[in-house]
Amino acid sequence: MKKFLVVLFIFVNVMALWAKGSKKPEWLKNFRSVFPDDKYLAAQGEGESEDVARINATGMISRYFSSLYSSDEEAKVHTKESSLGEVEERRLTKSEQKLESNVSLFGLEFTEPYYLKSEQKWFCVAYINKEKAWNQFQPQVEVIKNSFDIYYKNFEEESEPLLKILLAENLLAVGKDLISHLYYIRVLNQEKEKSYHYELDKISNIPIALEKARKECRVFIESEDYNRIISSILSETLEDFHFNVVRDKSKANYTAFVAVDDAVFGSDPYAIKPAITVNIEDKNGVICYSKSFKAEERTLSFTINGAREKAYPVVGEQMKKEILKDFSFFSLANQLDKLVSDNFSYGDEKNLEDSILSSYLKD
Repeated sequence: MKKFLVVLFIFVNVMALWAKGSKKPEWLKNFRSVFPDDKYLAAQGEGESEDVARINATGMISRYFSSLYSSDEEAKVHTKESSLGEVEERRLTKSEQKLESNVSLFGLEFTEPYYLKSEQKWFCVAYINKEKAWNQFQPQVEVIKNSFDIYYKNFEEESEPLLKILLAENLLAVGKDLISHLYYIRVLNQEKEKSYHYELDKISNIPIALEKARKECRVFIESEDYNRIISSILSETLEDFHFNVVRDKSKANYTAFVAVDDAVFGSDPYAIKPAITVNIEDKNGVICYSKSFKAEERTLSFTINGAREKAYPVVGEQMKKEILKDFSFFSLANQLDKLVSDNFSYGDEKNLEDSILSSYLKD
């Protein structure tokens, strides 16, 4: 009797598995009919195991978003025949990521993977309910939007040009985060994305305001460094950012004070390890920008000036590199402006998926 029950149990389970495997899910033939574009983002993946099918489906659905973040991609469309009929296979090869995003996939769900014996592969659909994802995503976007609006208000109201420039760094960082989130919204719902067009206009205004502020920065360099080696490098660095370096202090609204400490060791030969401090002050003596630099190694020479001629250009280049790094956000301002103008054009009611593919896919 016990043996009979075991056999019966095995038979029932085998029949259940056979029945389950014999009925193909509707999404296997045409997942768009089960997950229509107006309500879902969906992509089908396949693989030698259930996990691989899920991973590949996730990879395919993520390309709805990743293709928007990159403006330098190569891609091809391939078609292949299978027992499911003609399947379009989109393969994107990224060569350069233009804007990284920290936005995760909200509301991602999966169908139960199905093993298709004729293909000897597992299939699965990853899908996102657009409305459900938006309801989860909106509070996060609103926090970033409000933060951006506060930063922009401070930036817009600042009258001191150098302080205005320095405020732009945090503003642009939040603006970049906001754009990446708006890309996500655009895929979910273009109508909801349009409600943030004022923020996008503000992002486009930042490069213009920055350029105006740079031209209003008239800097006089005050220094007693040997042969003005450090001063000359600082002047070149500031001019690289379109700051006006003036020779007449009365025409300046900022003064850059350069202090050099040689830290001399011994004599005959002399050893120096210069340290530089740069303070940029406004007309009221308020320090707007301050930076210190120190040589990494000692420099030897039989004369103190000989040691300076060797050491100053080295530490001066180190200074230039650090200041360029501090103001590197200038390029981000232009990059974000271009992303806004290239990707957020209102009034274009074309299907978003088609517009993405037409931009990035080649026959």
